[in-house]
Amino acid sequence: MLLELLLIAAGAGSHQEPGSELGLQDLASPAGPRSSLSNLVRGADGSVVLSWVDLEPDDVAVMRIAFLGESGWSEPAEVVRGEDLFLNWADFPAVAVLESGTLVAQWLRQGAEPHGYSAEFSISTDRGAHWSPPRRLHSDDSAAEHGFVSLVPIDASTFGALWLDGRAAAGKPHGEGETGLWFRTIDAKGELGDELVLDPRVCDCCQTGAVALPTGGLVALYRDRSVDEVRDISFVRFDAEARRWSDPRPVHVDGWTIAGCPVNGPRIAADGDALAAAWYSGVGEGGGCVRIAFAPATTGTFGEPIDVDAGRPIGRADVVLRADGSAVVTWLESLGEGRAEWRALLVWRDGRTGKSLPIDRVSSGRPAGSLRMITRGADEILTWTATEGAGGVRTARLRSRALPEPM
Repeated sequence: MLLELLLIAAGAGSHQEPGSELGLQDLASPAGPRSSLSNLVRGADGSVVLSWVDLEPDDVAVMRIAFLGESGWSEPAEVVRGEDLFLNWADFPAVAVLESGTLVAQWLRQGAEPHGYSAEFSISTDRGAHWSPPRRLHSDDSAAEHGFVSLVPIDASTFGALWLDGRAAAGKPHGEGETGLWFRTIDAKGELGDELVLDPRVCDCCQTGAVALPTGGLVALYRDRSVDEVRDISFVRFDAEARRWSDPRPVHVDGWTIAGCPVNGPRIAADGDALAAAWYSGVGEGGGCVRIAFAPATTGTFGEPIDVDAGRPIGRADVVLRADGSAVVTWLESLGEGRAEWRALLVWRDGRTGKSLPIDRVSSGRPAGSLRMITRGADEILTWTATEGAGGVRTARLRSRALPEPM
């Protein structure tokens, strides 16, 4: 069914450009009616992989994946199933793909304690038909929280895994102690590298993000946490030549002080020599804003952010970069009375924007989860969980007529 929603809603942002058009086209979803927690990845081999969780009639959770081909999604392949999979609206499974087509999939498993769970992973070399025995990503087996994993190919034979680790808070009352940002490698056979602490004190339950650079390095993005409870977005860089991580640096000093995790993580995208970061901050008029900032991949120094929301943002942003230098940002905008709307917007680093495109109306609460997208050729592929009508995981294509660059 062709939706062709061509920018009929007014968007936010300064210097709007009426010539920039976005359109949405339905893409039949392979997920079941009781599906959620969907995610998307473009593999190093060029493949596009959708992952999600189906709930079967007996409430057994099943993680599945499908590949996007010319005629749509492939038949789903099962990754893992169980009654003890930990399902969290903000902390969902992920997949990454090497140039060889080797897959790594990650999910969460509930521990014996209410607030304890582990991050597990498995490897497949045959497009998900068979998977290696599950392994725990982290060495710590305490009743702590381990999650919000980001997976990224580092080179032809190695994945990088970034996660939030609460081992320093194990045994302490819930809400006390500190959560750290940890990293380790996973090779194509599933063997793990050494664990590294990249930041010992970060926000407890905001999503992380990581991208590989053309130089072979990495940039990781996350919500930080100062001793004064300032929870702005920070990043760290891995220098492939020097084989070391940088100290944390702020993407931008928003100065958002909040004595609790907002469960609203950042996203990062890379294309050639460009980086783009998108995030929600609780500062600004009206109580918050969704922001995007650009940076050269070689330096990672982000410019001043551009606010993109329409005045009532919930956040949950995502971002991708296009070959023409523009970015597509998505976020959840409140409509009031428990309802919200996913929106998409074209943004250029000089501050120009298009008009925001309404994608879907959903609940403003947890069931709406997050929207994820990747770039495939001239289009973006999107996935999210519908909360009205039949519900379940939806997928779509986002297409546009981009603006010319200024002379």
